[in-house]
Amino acid sequence: MKFVINVLVLCQALSVVFTVTTTWTFEFEDFALGNPSVQTRWRSNASNNKTLYVTKDIGVATFNLCVFKTGASDVKLNVSDIVYSNDGPTDSITLTYNGELLDTFMTEEVHDWGNRWNMFQHTGPAGDVINVTYQHGTHELVIDIYPTEYGVELDKLVIIAENQHPQRHLFCDQTFRENYFSEFL
Repeated sequence: MKFVINVLVLCQALSVVFTVTTTWTFEFEDFALGNPSVQTRWRSNASNNKTLYVTKDIGVATFNLCVFKTGASDVKLNVSDIVYSNDGPTDSITLTYNGELLDTFMTEEVHDWGNRWNMFQHTGPAGDVINVTYQHGTHELVIDIYPTEYGVELDKLVIIAENQHPQRHLFCDQTFRENYFSEFL
């Protein structure tokens, strides 16, 4: 009995020491796959040479995140970066997780007659690390984009996950809609 208890304690200690960290990247231009109404732009400095172009209408990017825990530790999600470009006034971008505000940031205001669209900026980490305490499930990450007159281009979303099962894709479903609020007017 003592041997079994020692092995159990050792296994619990090892699960705390060893965490599985994976980086998940979603290319925003992938919203255009099978959806011809979504506008993309070719940019040589973008990660896949394309961006999602969000024009004067409000854009809503919804991600269903499929969390599959590995090991005994909780899954921790960190929205580590959103890469974007802008050549015009400041745009506002808001992130919510399961209906709770995660973060809001403003794009950098630059005016260079269209020459800045191929120069990408990084938001860095958004909000606090999200701690998912239950084992499996689907969680919603929503990115609301409020562009100004010239719009904003989104390149990619990067999420770092701890203890997410590395063979289970984190991004299980996603949608993008523009002109979101005009449906309710």
